[in-house]
Amino acid sequence: LYDSGDCVACAAGSYSNEGRQSVCTRAPAGFFVSGAGATAAEPCPAGTYAPGAGSRSCADCAAGSYQPLAGQTSCESASAGAYVPKSGSTAEEACPAGSTSGRGAKSCEACAPATYAAEASATRCVSSAAGYFVEASGATGQDPCAAGSASGASAASRREGIRRYIPGGGIASGASAATGGPRDEASTSASPGFWSCVAR
Repeated sequence: LYDSGDCVACAAGSYSNEGRQSVCTRAPAGFFVSGAGATAAEPCPAGTYAPGAGSRSCADCAAGSYQPLAGQTSCESASAGAYVPKSGSTAEEACPAGSTSGRGAKSCEACAPATYAAEASATRCVSSAAGYFVEASGATGQDPCAAGSASGASAASRREGIRRYIPGGGIASGASAATGGPRDEASTSASPGFWSCVAR
């Protein structure tokens, strides 16, 4: 630019793409100018963003978010059932079968015992059905009770009941808590599923 007859280099964050200019142009949002004397602004590369004008550099998308395109002003949150483990990512990754996640996740959470997720990108875990059980966390399916045993209403009607997994509340057998934590009425009424079978 011209200043009282002398030319002054445009500062970082701005540029001038024509001669005989009196002012420099600020880099638009989504673009940056890293050094002085630039003739053009550069778009932020994929995985980064610049929210406002006049940026000297671009910021990495945080873990849990990503940006597949260049020249952007913000990042996309990871979808439910997916995750983004590191900053500066250009894509999200699907949660593997046996796990799930909510929106903006940095990692996936394994399905708890008595629940499972048969496919990748699950947004919730499914409770095991009566007559089946899921013993371990991170399961991708449910196992049938063997002959001579059962889970569900028919087994629960027996005095010893059926052990049920209660998120945040331990294990319940019939109407009383057995181990692991305090009884959780809200969880037991939600029929969270079965993680073992009992003899009929």
